[in-house]
Amino acid sequence: MADAVTELQALEAAAASGTRRVKYADREVEYRSLTEIRSLIVEKRRELGLSKRGLSFDYLKVDKDLG
Repeated sequence: MADAVTELQALEAAAASGTRRVKYADREVEYRSLTEIRSLIVEKRRELGLSKRGLSFDYLKVDKDLG
């Protein structure tokens, strides 16, 4: 799992800097586009359970007029 986290961090850094070349611990990969990198980021986040998809949020409404 540490490798997956490291890979995700490298992909996110590449996407943030706008580069298509990503260096991992023992290799370097040049992706075709930033779109491909973004797709891989989404996939890695899902693998790691970090995807926001499927989460639900409950909101509490507070009314100041309690009288």
